Amino acid sequence: MRWLPRVLESNSIQITIAVSYSLLVIFTVLFLGTTALVLTRDALWDTTTYYTEQLVEQVRTGIGNYLGEMDGIATGLLDDEDLRRLVADPGDEAVRPEVRQIFDTVSRMRPDISLLAIVGPETGVLLHSSDDALNPAIDPLAQEWYRSAVRYGGAAVYSGARVQNLLQDQYRWVVSLSRARGDVVLLVDLNFRVIEQLARSVQLGPRGYLFITDADGSIIYHPQQQLIYSDLVSEPIDTLLQAEDSQLVLDHGDGQRLYIVNTVPRTGWRVIAVNSVEQLLSSQRRLRSYYLAWVALCFAIVMILTLVLSRRISLPVMRLRRSMQAVEQGSFDIDIRVERRDEIGALSRDFAIMVSTVRDLMARNEREQEEKRRSEIKALQNQITPHFLYNTLDSIVWMAEGGRVEEVIEMTTNLARLLRLSIGKGDAMVSLHAELQHLRSYLTIQHMRYRDRLHFEIDAPDQLRECRLPRLTLQPVVENAIYHGIKNRDGGGTVTVRARPVNGNVEILVHDDGPGFDPAVLAGLRRQEVEPSGGVGLKNVHRRLELTFGTGYGVFFDDPDDRNPAGGASVRIVIPWREDL
Repeated sequence: MRWLPRVLESNSIQITIAVSYSLLVIFTVLFLGTTALVLTRDALWDTTTYYTEQLVEQVRTGIGNYLGEMDGIATGLLDDEDLRRLVADPGDEAVRPEVRQIFDTVSRMRPDISLLAIVGPETGVLLHSSDDALNPAIDPLAQEWYRSAVRYGGAAVYSGARVQNLLQDQYRWVVSLSRARGDVVLLVDLNFRVIEQLARSVQLGPRGYLFITDADGSIIYHPQQQLIYSDLVSEPIDTLLQAEDSQLVLDHGDGQRLYIVNTVPRTGWRVIAVNSVEQLLSSQRRLRSYYLAWVALCFAIVMILTLVLSRRISLPVMRLRRSMQAVEQGSFDIDIRVERRDEIGALSRDFAIMVSTVRDLMARNEREQEEKRRSEIKALQNQITPHFLYNTLDSIVWMAEGGRVEEVIEMTTNLARLLRLSIGKGDAMVSLHAELQHLRSYLTIQHMRYRDRLHFEIDAPDQLRECRLPRLTLQPVVENAIYHGIKNRDGGGTVTVRARPVNGNVEILVHDDGPGFDPAVLAGLRRQEVEPSGGVGLKNVHRRLELTFGTGYGVFFDDPDDRNPAGGASVRIVIPWREDL
């Protein structure tokens, strides 16, 4: 042991941690382990498991007797003379009140029965109460309880816990018993609370509980039923289904658990008790009092070592770890330095230098990327040349020379509105309502130029009017539809612009009934390699939308048979539904 002082004085964190854990393991194993685990574990285990088995047997017997009693009631009802007459002659209306009277009497005597019903193709549905109405959305003959009862040919069929939706505006948790007489099925719905009360009557300690499954492993009752349905809590159902009337120990997230399985006769249900192995063996702690002197000595030594080593190792390491976690979450304005002369101090100094460098690089990169993004968007937006402006002015001059004053006024007014909306206040983003106003003015001018050769429709719900998108997004797309879809078509055509919400986004569909895209051109458009006119319009819009909103947004091209069986060309613009840009 003469090497121990030199080791503790060493600045090597690796050696310090190794010695610390070695001491803890040695003293814990030699002194605590040799005293705590020499007790009569088998005897204690047998006693506690026997007690649990008796409780499970009690619940299994109670459930079996209760379900057997319900099966007896169902058998008695099926053997009733009036019900036999109804099965034999479904058209006998005189016997139906008698059957309903029997059902009503049984339901009054047994309040734990929530529903009695006869269901069949010929008999229809006969309920125990005339006040109840069938759910029109449910086909009783298609229900699993009906089909299972017919399939098993007269044997009792029990369902798991479920919501009965056969009645209108009534949704009760029940366990269903169904028996068939030919294709006529008697349905007995048992109030789920009866099964629940039988299961809750068993107390298995603070960490023990009991749950019930059907023969297929579906949960009928569980004290954490909502968490089971939400997949927040799970049970090893597959393993438990293979264990009939036995006990087994399985590993769980919080330690080992003891599972005791017992099968309910006739139903195949399994009553399963669960308890923590640690809890079952908790009484061992009382026996350890005989060894308190040795345990106290062991803990005294461990505590002295812990106090010495924690100040030297744990606190600086935890401080550096918290600093690293803060940096990982994006917080760079923290004090990272740990004043030590060992590896931890050197690591903290190097880490502080690295964080400072990364912070400066990130700030510079963010500024450069933002400037680059703004410059690229502005450059792309400036590529949209309003060449139609020259044609519009020529049309105004031509109409003025022809004395068409009203048309000159209308075209000039729309042109002024178009320019005003195009220039705006210099904002890069506009509302969808403003963009559609701009588009309507543009299409009105084009309609006046082409007269009956061009028609247009614009449709957008009011709920989307404040959605934001880059200025001049729609005009290049519509302009492409006019010049490459409508202009060269005999008799002209129609351009349709429709906006709609789709999965949290906004889709704007621009469609023309022209000749449509050439397949080779369409393939190139989808690869963003070509333009119909050799220009930059559609690629420009797509690039601006990607720069503004990110990947997944932009301009997309649909095949004619996807959305427009009549043909033509469709361009779909996808933007996020946002009003805060």
